Amino acid sequence: MAIDFPASPSTNDTHTHNGLTWKYDGTTWVLQATTNNNTFTGLSDTPSSMGSSGYYIKVNAAGTALEFTTAPTDTNTFTGLTGTPSSFTANRSVVVNSAGTALVYAPASIDLKTTWNIPL
Repeated sequence: MAIDFPASPSTNDTHTHNGLTWKYDGTTWVLQATTNNNTFTGLSDTPSSMGSSGYYIKVNAAGTALEFTTAPTDTNTFTGLTGTPSSFTANRSVVVNSAGTALVYAPASIDLKTTWNIPL
């Protein structure tokens, strides 16, 4: 698509087309340098500062931008998951409880392969 520059520009006149600004130097139109937004906080949909230590980036509630938020609780460990034992127990196997609602440690004497046909 051709750029439609003004017909009779004066020196230092500017013309913007498709987000780019051109400046007339008295003879020709010269494309002007653009602001470098190649940094995280220079992007248009990000927080304006880096936030505090320990914060995470997430999409805002409207789904229109990014924002900083406090660190999520650690659920990326076995004992941090809902429905699991809160600590490790030596020489035990993990099984579903009798109500079928959580995991528990079973005594080491249970033979998982024989009792529940679990391949080991």
